[in-house]
Amino acid sequence: MTASNSAKKFALAAVVLAVLVAPASVLLAQPAPEVQKNLELFQLDKKYAGDYRSYADGRFNLNDLPAYQPQQAVSGWIKIHGAATLAQGKLARYWEEGFARFHPDTHFSYFLPAAEVALTPLYYHQADISLVHELGFYDILPYERALNSTPLRIAAFTGSFDMAGYAPAYKIIVNRDNPLAKITIDQLDGVFGAARDGGWVGTAWRIDLARGKEKNIRLWGQLGLTGEWANQPIKAHGYCMRDPAGETFSDRVLKGSDKWNEKLIIYGPYFDRGGKALSIEEQLAEAVGADKYSIAFTLGEAASPKVKLLSIAPGASGDYVEPTADSVQSRKYPFYREGAMYLNLRPNGKLRPLVEEFIRYVLSRDGQSQVQRDGRYLPLNRDTTESQLQIVNAIAAAPTQAAKVGPLKDENAEASLLTQARRAIAIAKRGKETRYPPDQFDLSDLPAYKPKAILDGWIRIHGLNYIETASLRKYWEEAFAKVQPGIKISWFLPTSAVGYSALYYDTADLLLASERGFSDSLAYEKIMGRKPFAIESHTGSFDLPGWANTPVIIVNIKNPLTKISMEELDGVFGAERNGGWQGTTWHPEYKRGPEKNIRTWGQLGLTGEWADKRINVYGFNLRYNTSTGFSDIILKGSGKFNEDLIATGNYALPNGKRVAGGDFLPRAVSSDLHAIAFTNYSEEYNQPGMKVLDLAEKKGGPYVKLSIENARNRAYPMASYNSFMMNATPGTPMNPLVKEFLNFILSREGQTEVQRDGKHLPLTAEIIARERAKLDKGWGNEP
Repeated sequence: MTASNSAKKFALAAVVLAVLVAPASVLLAQPAPEVQKNLELFQLDKKYAGDYRSYADGRFNLNDLPAYQPQQAVSGWIKIHGAATLAQGKLARYWEEGFARFHPDTHFSYFLPAAEVALTPLYYHQADISLVHELGFYDILPYERALNSTPLRIAAFTGSFDMAGYAPAYKIIVNRDNPLAKITIDQLDGVFGAARDGGWVGTAWRIDLARGKEKNIRLWGQLGLTGEWANQPIKAHGYCMRDPAGETFSDRVLKGSDKWNEKLIIYGPYFDRGGKALSIEEQLAEAVGADKYSIAFTLGEAASPKVKLLSIAPGASGDYVEPTADSVQSRKYPFYREGAMYLNLRPNGKLRPLVEEFIRYVLSRDGQSQVQRDGRYLPLNRDTTESQLQIVNAIAAAPTQAAKVGPLKDENAEASLLTQARRAIAIAKRGKETRYPPDQFDLSDLPAYKPKAILDGWIRIHGLNYIETASLRKYWEEAFAKVQPGIKISWFLPTSAVGYSALYYDTADLLLASERGFSDSLAYEKIMGRKPFAIESHTGSFDLPGWANTPVIIVNIKNPLTKISMEELDGVFGAERNGGWQGTTWHPEYKRGPEKNIRTWGQLGLTGEWADKRINVYGFNLRYNTSTGFSDIILKGSGKFNEDLIATGNYALPNGKRVAGGDFLPRAVSSDLHAIAFTNYSEEYNQPGMKVLDLAEKKGGPYVKLSIENARNRAYPMASYNSFMMNATPGTPMNPLVKEFLNFILSREGQTEVQRDGKHLPLTAEIIARERAKLDKGWGNEP
């Protein structure tokens, strides 16, 4: 390639990088001011702009890494999606330029908005490689459900030592006056964690990861400190579980259980009254620096002179390692992090030759030299590159075959896929049921559908699998075709967990789902600059598991309590908190103290032998949407649960039998006189030894009894619902095909099909009037 041609090619590549950083639909989006302001809290520090680097080029000797040796000549395009940091530095460009020296006929396209896109580029077949940091539970789950496999994972670089956004290593900080100098990860579990009934490895629930409360560490003396320190309580600080930093720390320390010390003080980013942006890391350093009995886990630089870093040893070992850039790069420091390339294997279990060659390049001295040249992430060491190359070589050498979990046996991945398979069987069986008759509700007060125009074209709908498993998808499509025969619908309904990616990738016009989680919402807001536009479609089922059945509170049948308020539920199931989340916005004003905890039945008004009996709390696993939704409604989105909560995940036994939390909770409450649980109402799982409490928004009432009518009209405070969501693009009209379809859904004809299916509940006239007004108004500024 001549110098002139090379210059032209890389100039073009720069244009490709700029243009392909977002699909066309993203370029149309105008930011909503309130969302844009909140996003400032998640943007990387401006000091990282330009040629900023965190260490000198050549600091790490990479001579022991293998030089890149092309295995085959390749050409064509590679599509890479993922973390914005690849473009905010120069690593993406350096890798492209370096690879092109060996393979001049290769080209790259990028979509690098945020690491939160996770695996969506793969199960939507938008990219060859998704290059991101750690994955969360709901990053992995939709991939497994959509593709019935697990992705291939190859480490690409080690995270930075202390650069925010660049997968910085976890550090443990204490006050500078604290005599403690080191701590083990098992001890950190004792400090930050609580008793648990198991833990997650990916999406596989492992009951062997359980531990009891005897391993809790709550005093400094339990860590070996003496004198005035021995009996002082440890004041723990950290990230909220909803923050990916909290979830990943849980994976690394708490065995993925999310069972936290209930006195953990959690933080979120926010603007103070003066308008100054306060990062979590700044707040952690300030809190620990101001209180000598405090400890925190952080991703920050620990630059404050009032705090110090602890050396860390893995497990219970005595192999303590001081946190430095060198110990993180060598991976001797156990809290290093990494960025990884996630890929789909082809149907024959192989990698595309061009992609395989690029991976080999990244894992070579040449590729890792570009990481060091960029100076933000840290290059891989020899042991890591060799282990990753072994995976690539195993794939290349393996016989051609369909691969679901890659060439190397992964028992956790296999367990997860078995659980998903058993779940699918249970759902398919329930999909044939009808829980109430087609005339259960009088729908004559709902407005009839009146077409505003007879149109032609296609609508793409993704998301909720339950309308496919049952008959609602079919009923809606057939009924709509009678009034709009020219409008066709294509459906992709593997799970609502595909989330907002269906919208920001412009693969769907509508997403049918419940409100999505933190990372999914943050990804959407980073890419689109606003929140999605949503129209409710139906209320959840009254009692059919999986169909958004009604959340309820149950107690033992012998318990004299008959009713409870939302505020009291916060006291029973929650714990002191420093704030809470509403969507992706942190609200310090949601804080509450430990004095509002309710731990005995007497605090709920029971007398006699009940008064001093401790309340035994049960609930769904804290990673499930049910628990997240409960936290949103009851705990102000804090994720701060009573640490004695007994929670389990769904899993499959070796004999193939499925263990479901929905079944476990009624049985547990029926056998425990002093138990209370949040669960979803189900005639299938109900036990004679339990009862459902009446609920009220506020203490004193009015209290509402559980009934199918109260669930439908939303008088019952915790009823569920689903919505159709779409991209809101002010300045452009709403898609008329979509608008006609939603008008049909919000009609007597559309809700009649919901009732005909007999699982979800039809919307009321009041809800339809509200949603129609929203639909007619649109998103504003429409031409």
